[in-house]
Amino acid sequence: MDELAKIFPPSISETKQLREFYDNCENNIRGLESLGVSPDTYGNLLIPILLKKLPTEFCCLLFRAHPKADGNLKELRTALREEIETREKGCKLKSPETSMETTLVPTIDALFTGVSNHQTTLGKRVDQRFKTCAYCNGNHPAIKCNKLKTLEERQEFLQCQKRCFNCLGTKHTKSQCFSKNRCFKCKGKHHTSICNDTKEQCTISKQDKKTSHKPRSATKESNQ
Repeated sequence: MDELAKIFPPSISETKQLREFYDNCENNIRGLESLGVSPDTYGNLLIPILLKKLPTEFCCLLFRAHPKADGNLKELRTALREEIETREKGCKLKSPETSMETTLVPTIDALFTGVSNHQTTLGKRVDQRFKTCAYCNGNHPAIKCNKLKTLEERQEFLQCQKRCFNCLGTKHTKSQCFSKNRCFKCKGKHHTSICNDTKEQCTISKQDKKTSHKPRSATKESNQ
């Protein structure tokens, strides 16, 4: 029940967040079932918790198709699954438009550099994906997010969403991350938005390195 209560609220405009919200709920509910805990024993407590995390407009859509979803956990799970699957099918209808962009005539730059249009368009998409904030889906880098400002809030969000602490991606952990990107502040294997080092600590460490590499003759003269 504690894990279910900690699930991060999704955005109504982001089908991927809704899918992650539903999958996290199902994983926890099935985990309790494997331990012999029936959903009927805690359904009345869990339903209001889940509904408070969902946007009001999304709840209205659920109740329109399943009027009893606010009083039955099984009904609510069915309503969530059907609504999310409908949205995912709608997203797939847009995929042929994006696939047309990859079948382009090679440009002059591509001929000289040996890079195909598919690689260049793929690179642009990757850049655009990382420009979107992973914490609030805003049009800004994750390090500049104003919704989750503190280090603790961001780490808790990533942990609840089961995101990678290095690239902020999903479906893998930091130890499984193949991204070569590192923290801009300390060069550690974590995202810059959750770096705990300050600029002062970085400058002090650099000064310590410089003093440690001074010639031995200079230290001898100073001692004399």
